[in-house]
Amino acid sequence: MDRQPVQIGGYLILPWGDDNCYPNRIMQVCISNGLVSQIMNKHFELLWGKGPQLYKTEFASGRRYKQWISNKEVESWLESWIYKDYLEKITVEYLLLNACVTKFHVIGSAVEKLEFISCDGARLQWAGLNIPATSMIIGDFVNYTISGYDRFAIMDPENPLAQKESICFEALYQAGVEFYPRSPIHSSLPWIHAGAKTARQINAFNGNSISPKYHFEVPDTYWENYRIKLKSECHAKGISFNENMLKAVMDETFEEVSNALSGIHNVGKFLVTDIIYDERSGKYQGWTVTLLETKNGDYLNAQLKIAHETQFNVASGMGMHPALTGMRKSGGLSTGSEFLYAAEIYKQVQVEFAERKIMKSINAAIAINFKDIKAKLGFNRDNI
Repeated sequence: MDRQPVQIGGYLILPWGDDNCYPNRIMQVCISNGLVSQIMNKHFELLWGKGPQLYKTEFASGRRYKQWISNKEVESWLESWIYKDYLEKITVEYLLLNACVTKFHVIGSAVEKLEFISCDGARLQWAGLNIPATSMIIGDFVNYTISGYDRFAIMDPENPLAQKESICFEALYQAGVEFYPRSPIHSSLPWIHAGAKTARQINAFNGNSISPKYHFEVPDTYWENYRIKLKSECHAKGISFNENMLKAVMDETFEEVSNALSGIHNVGKFLVTDIIYDERSGKYQGWTVTLLETKNGDYLNAQLKIAHETQFNVASGMGMHPALTGMRKSGGLSTGSEFLYAAEIYKQVQVEFAERKIMKSINAAIAINFKDIKAKLGFNRDNI
C-alpha cells in the first residue's frame, strides 16, 4: 500500500491502495463474481446466526459462556436508530475488507446513535511522518469531486463524548501493512479473475467455434467461374469489372460457411457446395472438406478444472471451509456430517475476533449510555 499522502478536496489523505480505490475494486469483484458473492453471503449467515442479542459473560465449572439476556431500556435505544440495519452493513463490510467505519452521534452525555460509513468513502487524514492519524476525511474518493469532503476526529476512547460527531475506524492488524488492511480475498484475486475468464472463454468458445473443425479446399476453377460470371454481369450493366468484386463474393461465401457451422445453435447442420466440370482437365471439381482432429474436450476439461480449483482457493482466502460452501474437493456436494463438523469448528475458532471488531463501536456506545448494565451485544449462534 502507498504510504505517500495525496491531496483531495483540500485535505491531505493517506490513499487506500495504489489508485486510492482499493475498497471500491474489492466491492466490484464481489458484485460481479457470483462465487465470491455466494461465499460472502454464507459467511455472513454463519456469523449472524440468530441475530444480535444482549449477553453477560458468566463462568461455571471452569468454563466461560454467554448468558443471553433481555433489557428493555437498552433494546429501546437500539431500536430507536434501527441498529440491525447498521449491523448488517458493517458486518458485510468487515467480512469483505477486514475494516469498518462508524460515525458516533453524541447528544449531551450520551450517544444518540451510530451511523455506518462505507470504507469506500472514508480515508485517514495525513498527520505527518510516523504520526498516527487523528482524523478521517469522508467523501467521494471514486469520482474525485472538488468539494463535498468533511473532516471528523477519530474518537478518543478515553474521552468518547468530546465531539458531537466522531469516527471509529476498526481494522484488522496485518503485519507489514500500514494504515489500511487488505481484504481477505486479496491473495485470491488472481484465482477470482481466472475463474471469471473461464466462464467468458467457454461462452466465447460455444459462440464462435466451428464444431467440428474443418479444412476447406476450394479449386481455382470454382472462383474462376465466378470471375467469368461477374465479368459478364458487369458487361451487361455497362460497368468495369474489378477484382475487389470477386474478393467480396469470396468473403461473403466464407462468412456464410462460418455462420452455418459455428455456434451451439448450429450443431448438426451440414454444408452443401456445387461440383463444377472443368473442361481443361476433363474432371469434376468442387470443394474438399476435411475433418480436422480437435482437442475441444481437453480444452473444456482444463477450463472446468480451473473453475473448480478457483472455488476452493477463494473459499480458503475468505476463511471458509469448502464444506460450508456446499462443495467437496473431489467434486459433488458435501455431506451433512462434513458441513456440521466444519460449522462447529467455524463457531468455535473463527467468529470471536470478527464479532469483537464488528461489535466494538456499538458495545462502546452501550457502555457509555448504560454504565450499570454491564452487558454487551453479540451474535447468538446457539443451536446453529
